[in-house]
Amino acid sequence: MANPIVLEDLERIYGVVGRRDRFENSTILVTGCAGFLGFYFMQFFVRQAKRLGIKKVVGLDTFLLDRPKWLTELVAEYPEIIDLRSFDISKDDVSQIEGVAEARFVIHGASIASPTFYRQYPVETIDANIWGLRRVLDFYRGRKTLEGFLFFSSSEIYGDPDPKFIPTEEEYRGSVSCHGPRACYDESKRLGETMCWVYATQYGMSITV
Repeated sequence: MANPIVLEDLERIYGVVGRRDRFENSTILVTGCAGFLGFYFMQFFVRQAKRLGIKKVVGLDTFLLDRPKWLTELVAEYPEIIDLRSFDISKDDVSQIEGVAEARFVIHGASIASPTFYRQYPVETIDANIWGLRRVLDFYRGRKTLEGFLFFSSSEIYGDPDPKFIPTEEEYRGSVSCHGPRACYDESKRLGETMCWVYATQYGMSITV
């Protein structure tokens, strides 16, 4: 059973969700499901599945850093809702997952976000944000079942703003080093945003960053 504070959070989230009927009989794909943000998306969609009419939640993660206890417990509690897989979105074939082609909503959260770890795994960080994103975008391009695609980006795309640009508005173009210790994360997120913009513009995909 989830922490009471988490359950209270999930109830508040449910209260502000509009167009709940959009989730009826839906499949939702969450990449990077074991991460910090993945935690709340998985908890919400799975624990509110019955009320929202969600059919299945597919969770993908490489579990490079760990397979968290909370996720194992969530699967045990809701085995009929969750399809959890150890999966490298930048290399593995998503088309081999049963039912994933009909996903109505896709949340691409696969990436290493901690400076401690993306410095240890810079290639894996780039792969998730660029090749993983590209593979998922290509897979869902033109599929009429897809209603929404969400890409997790980061304020790191702005790099080291001049103090006069803090707080930073989205129109700020950034001050980023392509050779710095954070570059693998910063630059791959920047290109990820560009890809999302291109696919939304070129192919009419419903993408949010």
